[in-house]
Amino acid sequence: MFCVSLANVFDNEVPTSWRADLFGLILATPNLDWLILTKRIGDAMAMMDAAGGWAGASPGDARNPLPHVWLGATIANQAEADRDIPKLMEVPAARDWLSCESLLGPIELNATPAGDILCRCAGCLAMTPDTLTAAATPPRQRSL
Repeated sequence: MFCVSLANVFDNEVPTSWRADLFGLILATPNLDWLILTKRIGDAMAMMDAAGGWAGASPGDARNPLPHVWLGATIANQAEADRDIPKLMEVPAARDWLSCESLLGPIELNATPAGDILCRCAGCLAMTPDTLTAAATPPRQRSL
């Protein structure tokens, strides 16, 4: 399930109680894979903690990732990749992914620890076969 595809769970204007309700719904639906995408991955950990984490994910550990939550970050260029992929890897999630859109320039991903890569080309200025070369590397699931 692509969660709030026209919104951002980790936006500063989203109330903490709304996130807590969402995390409770995610916990109550273990048979759905939840894809959560954000352009504000740097805010995700603090906002997740403020909302109680993945509420009840594991006794005594609200940061323990639920096996059906995929957390993604939007990356449009190399500067964002360098800045945000390490932040993505710090936030607990069973699986990490990148949404590379609108791709504004080539991104070297071979040296990054990111998992799956989703490339959309709507509005891309730099989508070429060379741009996608790094995305052809087999995905890696985070070892926890």
